[in-house]
Amino acid sequence: MPTRRSARPLIASLCLALVTTEALGQRRSCNAPSLTQAAARPGAFRFNVIRPGVYQAVSTEVPGPVTRPVVIVNDSDVVVVDPTASAAEACSLIAGISTLTPKPIRTVINTHFHFDHTDGNEVFPADVEIIAHEYTRQMIASGASISGRSIEFIGSAINPAVASLMRQTDTVGNPARRDSLRQPVIKLQQMLAAIPQTVPTPPTKTVVRELTLVHSPRQIRLLHVGRGHTAGDLVVFLPSERILITGDLLQSDIPYMGDGYFPEWIASLDSLKKLDFDIVLPGHQAPFTQRQRIDFLQDYFRDLWSQAGALHSAGVSAADAAQRIDLGRHTLHFPTAPKMGVDPYATRRIWEILDGKQ
Repeated sequence: MPTRRSARPLIASLCLALVTTEALGQRRSCNAPSLTQAAARPGAFRFNVIRPGVYQAVSTEVPGPVTRPVVIVNDSDVVVVDPTASAAEACSLIAGISTLTPKPIRTVINTHFHFDHTDGNEVFPADVEIIAHEYTRQMIASGASISGRSIEFIGSAINPAVASLMRQTDTVGNPARRDSLRQPVIKLQQMLAAIPQTVPTPPTKTVVRELTLVHSPRQIRLLHVGRGHTAGDLVVFLPSERILITGDLLQSDIPYMGDGYFPEWIASLDSLKKLDFDIVLPGHQAPFTQRQRIDFLQDYFRDLWSQAGALHSAGVSAADAAQRIDLGRHTLHFPTAPKMGVDPYATRRIWEILDGKQ
């Protein structure tokens, strides 16, 4: 999940109903009347070739650092990692994949439970195996992929952005030009509106530590290297291609930290250094090859943890600490991070851990 600089209350339209156990796993089809238009949108994603048969899918419609699924085309099937934030977007992804290959999608992998990596699960046919960590299964089954802190966070990030973009387009005199500029805004609104309509679809197979899939001609290793972005992060390692798919455990920017585990996250990142890779596909950004980015993120987390711990010991509240923490020295490696202050969802989470309420 992408990061942001500040938080605001979530608007009432994102209040979510409780998910019933009976509804879980009842997958919708892309042929459903509400999804047929999305299923006919193969141009909604651009597929960037990383290695032969391995693609990073980039949305051509939704602005900002939205999830970038990974598509792995094997000799006889397709594996999809993190099938986007909604049923409609997943149908568009499936339509796009059909232009790459006629081979069937047989496996979906969720790197963690957040909605933007799992809410697309529900439109894959029942014979498609969905794999994730056991914790991810538990969280999706409980409704946590469509409710709770991460949904509050994304609403408080996107709603102000939508309002600002709409105000900007109001000043455009040409109606056709105004409508064109508003299309990305409309897509963001649709993404938010889709969250409470999602039927959470848990994995059909779970991983505790490691699972190796053999899909000729390649091995696909699923690894849980420890708690970090969530308690159930998986990374996907393609040893022959030397590709590491990290979800939100490792990004080239500051990830969302509201469900994180400090300082275990730092130790989990250490485990990645033992893998023999030369390209990283993060959950929300372009691929990168600089292994030093692991060190940069660890350094950021250490500084954040140290400063937060000192303020917590001094009796400062999580909200006040979010304004007082100074991480300006990290802007060289993370230019979008504020020089003063930190996401209040991060300090809320750190205070929970320090207070023993994790």
